[in-house]
Amino acid sequence: MSPDTRAARNRTHEQRDDSAINSRLVECSNCSAIGMAGKPCGHCGFMPETRPRYVVTTDGELGLVDRGRRVHTREWTDDAKLDFYGQLIAIARERGFKPGWAAHKYREFITFPRWGVEPRPVEATPEVRAWVKSRMIAWAKARSAA
Repeated sequence: MSPDTRAARNRTHEQRDDSAINSRLVECSNCSAIGMAGKPCGHCGFMPETRPRYVVTTDGELGLVDRGRRVHTREWTDDAKLDFYGQLIAIARERGFKPGWAAHKYREFITFPRWGVEPRPVEATPEVRAWVKSRMIAWAKARSAA
């Protein structure tokens, strides 16, 4: 074994094992035998599952949460919306989709577009392509489940 791939060994740490961490004795809820906490029962092999923790959720928009637990929602400017729609139009044209496809995908993300003139196609960014791919996968999975 070369010195580069050899892991450092600490004999004291190896002898210590994890007995100090799990040295608490508990009663097995299945057979009432006494055993070490965090390990399967030595008598019946039962391993208790941890109780699920209740997480409060609410409906709403996702936003970026910083370290101070403040939520920063993204406000879309009209130019950014127009650019996103233009990228969807470019993807629709390169894949041979019908003209309404871009409008319906745009509606999934923001709201239905309300411009008098259709924006010109713009080269799609990797993020927009990844989002479109995720929507296509979701559509295929929903269709196969039906």
